[in-house]
Amino acid sequence: MHPNLARLVDLAGMAIESEDRQILEATAANPTAKLRRGGGILRFNNERFYQFIVAKSLLSMPYKVIVEVDFHDLVLEEPDTGKRFAVVEMKRWMSASGERELPGIRTDMFKKLQNASATHKLILLFSANPPGQMHEQINWLLAKLNLPLDRWSSYCFTTSDQNNAAVEFWIAGFEFM
Repeated sequence: MHPNLARLVDLAGMAIESEDRQILEATAANPTAKLRRGGGILRFNNERFYQFIVAKSLLSMPYKVIVEVDFHDLVLEEPDTGKRFAVVEMKRWMSASGERELPGIRTDMFKKLQNASATHKLILLFSANPPGQMHEQINWLLAKLNLPLDRWSSYCFTTSDQNNAAVEFWIAGFEFM
């Protein structure tokens, strides 16, 4: 994976984790919010919410960050030439069995990204599972998508779900060649 794409995954992960901490602090200080339901970032289990947090986090990279262009979730352009350094698709992978999202992930990877015009093509997946299971989950997904493990980069942190149970939330990026 290109070093700037691995950095992108780390920046995205750190931004999502920071947002998670802010949500946890805010709800801890607000009894009304705490009573309604728990959880940090999973309180807003919404791909668009994650998309904009990620886009904001990438403003420190040496690219022009564009959200929702040409049916892509995110595009990074070289500032001087306008050449696309990367096209990024984002997907939540949150169902209990993991099967429901597979058709959408396949479409993004094998249609949208395959046909994208960019130097690099990346899919970012957002997921959560019980602590210690991220690698097992990624391996399961790779087997289902028939993809190699060597083009992945990931970022993981511990948070709580809507029932206040401990979970690990992770972001994984796969460079599509």
